[in-house]
Amino acid sequence: MGKQTLYNVSITVDVKGFGESDTWNHLFGFRKIESHIDNATGGRMFKVNGQPVFIRGGNWILSDGLLRLSEKRYKTDIKFHADLNFNMLRCWGGGLAERPEFYHQCDLYGLLVWQEFWITG
Repeated sequence: MGKQTLYNVSITVDVKGFGESDTWNHLFGFRKIESHIDNATGGRMFKVNGQPVFIRGGNWILSDGLLRLSEKRYKTDIKFHADLNFNMLRCWGGGLAERPEFYHQCDLYGLLVWQEFWITG
């Protein structure tokens, strides 16, 4: 649905009398995600930045139980899903969240992530 605009945020903490204590940099994107149940179909409807989106996706089961994948491997695997015209990955990993590199590549390729959490039902 177009270019994935990402912004660089840089946060620095200065402690009075001591100087810089810490710095954090990260790329991120602003998205407004809306979801509701359609009265006519009973199905869940999604909007991203006000635009209706038909979800096409699949399951992502934890890539490596020890979270050892390289950024290159994440890039290759996430690009594969984007090339399949997926726009969402349901991320289920038995209670483990993926590494930041996974979410970063999803941002770059414009994939929404439906993050499951274990023992929620």
